[in-house]
Amino acid sequence: MNNVKLKIGAIAVIAGIYSAGASAETAPGEATAYVVEPLTITAVQTMDFGDISGGTGGGTLPMLDGGGITPTGDAIVIGGGGGTPLGFSITGEATYSVVISVTSAPVLSNGTQTMNLAMNAVAASPLTTNGLAQPITVGGTLTVAAGQAGGSYSTNNAGGTPVVITANYK
Repeated sequence: MNNVKLKIGAIAVIAGIYSAGASAETAPGEATAYVVEPLTITAVQTMDFGDISGGTGGGTLPMLDGGGITPTGDAIVIGGGGGTPLGFSITGEATYSVVISVTSAPVLSNGTQTMNLAMNAVAASPLTTNGLAQPITVGGTLTVAAGQAGGSYSTNNAGGTPVVITANYK
């Protein structure tokens, strides 16, 4: 019986020697992140083509980003108004590059009839933020059909689709 205790004790000592030789080392690591101030987009000006007519042949009303319409075909701006481009402001943390896009094909509706609007690309994209609200204006081309039905057309009316502005840090 003493022989068995001696063998068990020897095994325990040997196991202790081998396990004492294997040791784990640890070292702390670090993780960091900087959260950039979220972008803010604010609508400041509604795009307005004014009082228009498609005449008997229809046409387009291209509006520049800074305003001003040069009608094509039989479409006209009654009274020769210059139109008002879509205006918005973007605010983001200073010195970051921001890519801006606008939906390319919103639809204006009077509830039963529609007109297509092709938005211009945003000339100021990419934009470098400066921490302050930066104004951006965008034009587009409105297609007016021959004999277009009268009424107040808007992207907000039933059957219309909105203009969507997207800005993302690059």
